Amino acid sequence: KEAKVAAVEKVKSEFEARLEATSKEQVEAKKVLEQRMAKHADDLKSFFQSKLKKTKEDSLAALKKKEVEIRGKNDQLEKVIGELKSAQTLSSSLSDDNDTLQSKLRAQVEIQNSL
Repeated sequence: KEAKVAAVEKVKSEFEARLEATSKEQVEAKKVLEQRMAKHADDLKSFFQSKLKKTKEDSLAALKKKEVEIRGKNDQLEKVIGELKSAQTLSSSLSDDNDTLQSKLRAQVEIQNSL
């Protein structure tokens, strides 16, 4: 009877030792897993922050490029408007000169007809 009790106690103590060892292994495995998960989260955060930064930089560069294009087109438009105004002034001046010449020609024709 005592041998059986001793054998049961021995098995019980071996089981408890294995259980404690397994528990310690699980605690260590959990720590490692948590560390890996934290590192993975940091890696993801860095990756997406980098992508966001790159996207912002690309957007700003594209915006600046468009602003330069718009300024260039605006300058061209102002130049064309200036040329148009100059042409209008010249046209108006030529029209006035034409009216004056026609009036002089009519007057001269009237003088010649009266002679």
